[in-house]
Amino acid sequence: DYDLSAPRLNLLFHGSVSRFAGPALNQMLVNYEGLRIRSGELDSLWFDVTVRDDTATGKLKLLYHDLAIETLDKVSGDRSLGDVFRTFVFNHFKLRSENPSGDDAPRVIALWHLRLPEDGFFRTFWHTLRAGIFQTLGIAASRGSSPG
Repeated sequence: DYDLSAPRLNLLFHGSVSRFAGPALNQMLVNYEGLRIRSGELDSLWFDVTVRDDTATGKLKLLYHDLAIETLDKVSGDRSLGDVFRTFVFNHFKLRSENPSGDDAPRVIALWHLRLPEDGFFRTFWHTLRAGIFQTLGIAASRGSSPG
């Protein structure tokens, strides 16, 4: 639902994705984030977002298991010594390899993203969802992705 007559971005979007292998996302993740999924299975993704006057709020639930990632340069695709170190830290200390974990309830993430004037619809859409995905995984997202 997209209000084209509003001077600022106002829209509603929701959706879901069913099971698939995590590495299927690698082309997008490498190009946009400098991340590659080594292994893992996405069980489901659900999101519901409202954008009012350039501020997106909503909820996201990502269920997955057996996740491992690696970092690399998103332009060249090369891995530096720093990328090897970041990969080790992510996979052993930061990354949540599954959601839900053990007997815990699945994490449902509250979304918040402020659209910048230069950001179009698709960038706003991706940055809003990315913040929730990265929070679920235990990886910090970049600019404009939390009220914090």
